[in-house]
This record gives sequence, C-alpha cells and structure tokens, in this order.
Amino acid sequence: MKLFGLFVAPFAALALPAPALGQPANPDVTAERAEALGEMFPVEPLTPEQEARLPAATALVEKIIPPGTMGEMVTGMFDGFLSPIRAIEGNEGKPPLAKLLGVSRGQLASVGGEAAARAATMLDPDWQLREEREAEAMPRAMNAMMSALEPAIKSAMAEMYAIHFDADELRDIDVFFSTESGAAYARKSFVMTADPRFAGVMMEAMPEMMAGVANMQAELQAATADLATPRSWYELEPAEQDKLAGMLGMSREELEASMSSVDAEAAYDY
Repeated sequence: MKLFGLFVAPFAALALPAPALGQPANPDVTAERAEALGEMFPVEPLTPEQEARLPAATALVEKIIPPGTMGEMVTGMFDGFLSPIRAIEGNEGKPPLAKLLGVSRGQLASVGGEAAARAATMLDPDWQLREEREAEAMPRAMNAMMSALEPAIKSAMAEMYAIHFDADELRDIDVFFSTESGAAYARKSFVMTADPRFAGVMMEAMPEMMAGVANMQAELQAATADLATPRSWYELEPAEQDKLAGMLGMSREELEASMSSVDAEAAYDY
C-alpha cells in the first residue's frame, strides 16, 4: 500500500503551480512540466513474461484499489488532518493579508492577529468568507483530481505487480483480496492514513522531527564547509551583473524585474 505515495508525489507536483484555488494552472506550462517529469523516469518495456502476467496483475490492482478509493483518501486527509490546521489559521488575518500584500507571513511577524484581520478587511471585505468557501471547495477539487488520476495510477501499479510478482504470487495475493476481509483491508487501508490519530502522533513527534532536520542541515553544512560561499545578485559588482545578465540574453534591469516578480509570486503562494 505504501507504493501509493510513490505515484501520488509526481502527479501532485503538477497541481502545485497554481498559487490559489481560483487561479487555474496554465495548460501549456502543466503539459511541459508533465513531459519533463516523464523524461526524468524512463522505464524499460515489459518482458513477454511480464506482459503475460499483466492481465492478472491488472485484475488484482482493481481489488487492491477499489473504484473511488483515491478520492475518498484525499477527502479523509482534508477532514482529519488539514482542516483543523486551516481552521486555526482561518482565525487570524495574517495568511490572507500576506497574500493580498504580496509579502511573506514572516514579514508580518510583528503584526497582531486582530490588526492583520482589520487590514485584510480593508483590502478584501470578504476575505473570511473567501477562506471558508475555498476550504470547502478544495476537498472537492482534490477528490475530482485524484479520481481522474486513479486509472493512470492503477495502470502503473499493475505493471509493477506484473514485474515484481510471479504468477503464483499474484494468485496467492488475489485469494486474500477476494475475501471479505481482503476487500475491507483494500478499502480501509488508504483511508486510515488520514486518521486523526496519525496526525496527532506526527504533531507529538514534531520536536524529534525538527531535531532531525537540524542535524541534517548541520551535516550538509559540514559537507560543504570548504566550498566557496555563494554570492547573491546584490553582492555582485555592477560589471558582473551586466555580464551575468548578458549571458542570459537580458539587460540588468530586465533580470532584476524578473527576480522581483518571482519573489512576489513566492510570497503570494503561501
């Protein structure tokens, strides 16, 4: 069942570029990204033996991932894990204010919650209602997206089952998933990943996780400590800026304008 995450990650990456629910991704950009991702993961064609096992593997995957499972799982994630987090954030105006101003939330660290809410209301009188409606619409949109992806994910999993299991193993696995207990396991195992108990444990383990991140950062810093310190654009001499911009076929002003637009987009996409 953990294989599911391996398939969802690249597909989900395609859905990330739109900074807000109401701003659809550019189809051309999404298609380019999909093509680039596909080229990153070349696969060998199935052997004749694997092709022969593919029908059995496909039938098995249909039992392991019953129709609608993907949509149910992502809906459960929102209800059990993400909704409580959004509910907490929805009580203050900093996230929407940061989006409206085009700044990061860190830049509003000194602003109180009530002041941020009032400021957000000046810019968008309906920001609270907008947040509520987006929170309601997001699970529906994700459900539809994952339901649309389900056939492709099942097809890829069927090929992997045909590759990694022989005919006898596929038969044995099918026996279990053909039982009532196997069918219940197939349906519930995905949904259980969104159980609040799991989210609660992850929150309790946050100190250990953060310590692990700190240790990882320290190890990365130690591994690159003898390398030259990277310079930012603003640390370059004007002549170097002109040279760098020329390498990219731009003027210094054009490059700085592009950099500013990227910074603004990053701040907007909170």
